[in-house]
Amino acid sequence: MEDVDSYVLLLERFKKTMRHEPICVVTDQDPAVKIAVARVFGTSKHRFCMWHIMCKVGEKVGPVLAKDEVFRRKLNGIVWNKSIDSKAFEDSWSRIIEEYGLVDNGWFRYLFESRTFWASPYFHDEFMSGFVRTTSRSDAISAQRHPQAKLTADSESCFPVLKTPLALEKHAMDVYTISVFYDVHVEICEGCFSCRVVSLCECDGKVCYGIKDGDKKAWCVEFLLADYRGLERIPSMYLVSRWTKAACLKPIFDIDDTVVDQSAKVDNVRVITNLMWSEIYACVGLADGNVERLEQLRRGSTVEVRDPIKVKNKGGGKQMKSAREKAVNKCVNQSRKCHTCDEYGHNSRTCPLNG
Repeated sequence: MEDVDSYVLLLERFKKTMRHEPICVVTDQDPAVKIAVARVFGTSKHRFCMWHIMCKVGEKVGPVLAKDEVFRRKLNGIVWNKSIDSKAFEDSWSRIIEEYGLVDNGWFRYLFESRTFWASPYFHDEFMSGFVRTTSRSDAISAQRHPQAKLTADSESCFPVLKTPLALEKHAMDVYTISVFYDVHVEICEGCFSCRVVSLCECDGKVCYGIKDGDKKAWCVEFLLADYRGLERIPSMYLVSRWTKAACLKPIFDIDDTVVDQSAKVDNVRVITNLMWSEIYACVGLADGNVERLEQLRRGSTVEVRDPIKVKNKGGGKQMKSAREKAVNKCVNQSRKCHTCDEYGHNSRTCPLNG
């Protein structure tokens, strides 16, 4: 219910969660919200959303004036003007109201009476950063959230084809978003297929590889002796948070000292997904080197579909009579009267006299 008590309960919960009152609150012109904000946020400054107000102008002035571009331009000229003071605003407002015959318009009268809640000249000293246009801002955020959600869905549902035998490539697919993975994928493939080891030496517990990229560049790469077999996971220093699938799934809520972890559910899904991929890789590994087994694995199991067992359709075949039907038929047969001999139990065709 959108009443004062409901809004008070909501705002008190918000205040308890945030542990302090907001500096400024921007809402629409709902009277119940206005009362609730004043009751709960005693030190906050309450402002009305200009976007809500200006969206209602057309329906409040009628169809003719709503299409008058000159009127709109004059009204916007004072409503959105941040350079005029309160006296200039009130004078300009009065001139427009009289010029266009809106003196008796109740909605414009209410706007003027509540001008300290929305007109720019009355909060010049407050940094609003565009928050008096809350709905237009939320619309922009919604426009950003839709492609963001689509990109997240694409990253979660897309399983690109891996082109190298490196576990490093699989780890990149698990952690990076799909677009970042494709960028990293190019580097992994070139490192696997285009580069070659030209030298190898051990010194002071380290292994030093000389790597050459065709005839272009050469590098010297060092590993600890314990890790000389190679890396199976991307080092954490290269896992920039904004490049990963979990960038928008961090624990960000703290309600009553209880952290609500948005990523918990996704992490469980990823655990199961990783286990499934591990099973798939294990199957491929078991079949590796055997062409026949690999072909069977690629094609999948053959399922033989046989013809179903034939059954009789409803109404087909000889119908079995119930005991009741037999008794009725017997009674009917016994009640027949022969027209030849006037006896019961048979008819003229079966009468003994006609034999």
